[in-house]
Amino acid sequence: MSGRAWEPWEDEFMITNYGKLSRQEIAKKLNRTVPAINNRAKKLDLRTKKPSDWTEEEISFMCANWRNMSIKNIAKRLGRSFHAVEVKATKLGLGPQVDPYKWTAQEICYLLRIDPWTVLRWIEKGLLKAKKAPLMGQKIYQISTSELLRFLKENPERWDARRNPDLHLDIKRKDLLGTEHWKMWGTTKKKTKRQIPEHLKKSFAKFVISVAKAGAERILEGRKQPDWLKEKLKRDQQLAERRFALWTPEEDLKLAVLFKKGLSYKEIGEKLGRSEAAVGHRLKRINVWEILERERMVI
Repeated sequence: MSGRAWEPWEDEFMITNYGKLSRQEIAKKLNRTVPAINNRAKKLDLRTKKPSDWTEEEISFMCANWRNMSIKNIAKRLGRSFHAVEVKATKLGLGPQVDPYKWTAQEICYLLRIDPWTVLRWIEKGLLKAKKAPLMGQKIYQISTSELLRFLKENPERWDARRNPDLHLDIKRKDLLGTEHWKMWGTTKKKTKRQIPEHLKKSFAKFVISVAKAGAERILEGRKQPDWLKEKLKRDQQLAERRFALWTPEEDLKLAVLFKKGLSYKEIGEKLGRSEAAVGHRLKRINVWEILERERMVI
């Protein structure tokens, strides 16, 4: 479209929307290239034009809706560009748009009772698929409940079900506290008092009781532990007590003493609550004689 003369309506569109829409969006609307938009903005003296100040109403709207609206929708409602909203949010210190309906790495760390670096390694290796919460310069991962459940089922050897017996309840609690749940209740209109006709009171009471019973049955059903989690818990209960736990200096000393006494890896593991393989791996990582010598010097 190079060489096409600019129409008055195009200039008017540029003056009205420059700074509110991105240059790519304006170029698409006017069927022109981005360099053409840049050149025309310069001729119209729009590039030096300062963006309008943010009003108190706009800032209040952003703060109130930051957790339950996307940056794109906020920008659309305020008539501003995506970048402008992102920059303002950074200045206001609103933080990344963490969707409470999804899991952060920190929440998964607490759910499984493991250290945060383990969860981050799973994400970096691609074992656990995650998306970054949007905001400049921030790096907060978010994981959907379906993805978390997939990971837990397909990687049973990477976590210990004994650490959180209420894991399935915590997952359900997260789902109930998601944005969609509260959004539904938030949009409910004001309740109005209605008189139930006398001849319908008995049937209405029966209906309320049946709904309450059905609700109670659903709650009990929801509290039941899934079969795959029951099986996982059974298997984990047969494993070493301190499986996955970090080795402490005290444990290293006990390990060194028991190793010096000539006990087998299996016997050492039984005394320390570790597996035979874990004992072997740890002995490769530490210097037994150095630990014993250091302890002797302290005494």
